[in-house]
Amino acid sequence: MYGLYFDFGSARLRAESKPILEEILALYRTEPSRQYVVEGHTDSVGDPDYNRRLSLERAQAVVAALVHMGVAPDRFEAQGFGADSPVADNTTDEAAPRTAG
Repeated sequence: MYGLYFDFGSARLRAESKPILEEILALYRTEPSRQYVVEGHTDSVGDPDYNRRLSLERAQAVVAALVHMGVAPDRFEAQGFGADSPVADNTTDEAAPRTAG
């Protein structure tokens, strides 16, 4: 699922991420035995090690938000990929908006 947003260089979820969090929560409730992996990604700006840490922190922030909404924490695993496994082309400013980076 896409549509989870963070400020540039931050692991703080932005308010416009709430509809996707609610969508994940609804899916969670319909499939009670399913395990989930939350993948964090960043753009390619900056140090690769920093981006990997940031992407993990972002994934952990999503899991924390979902736990706060009532999901069982043992059903979600957070993983961070930094810019190593891009979900979109971010070779131009237009392709890598700062709000999602």
